[in-house]
Amino acid sequence: RLASLRQATLLFELKQKLEARLSGLEQTYPLTPEAILQGPNGMLFPKEGTIAVKRYVGALEREQYHFVGTFAFKEFFDNNEVEN
Repeated sequence: RLASLRQATLLFELKQKLEARLSGLEQTYPLTPEAILQGPNGMLFPKEGTIAVKRYVGALEREQYHFVGTFAFKEFFDNNEVEN
């Protein structure tokens, strides 16, 4: 009984951490219907964003990001539409 209480407590704490992380991600990357575009195979894409290049620098191979531009999707084409 004590072990199940400990497990329940750990799961509750994990749930709180995940909910906080999800809330932060939702604020950083809001997925409003106006900001997303339905892609192929049910995938969702942001309409606008930033392009970054990641490289590893130094002896410890620390990650470093260089932001090189932005993008904007207007629409996706089905493979059948392009070929015809």
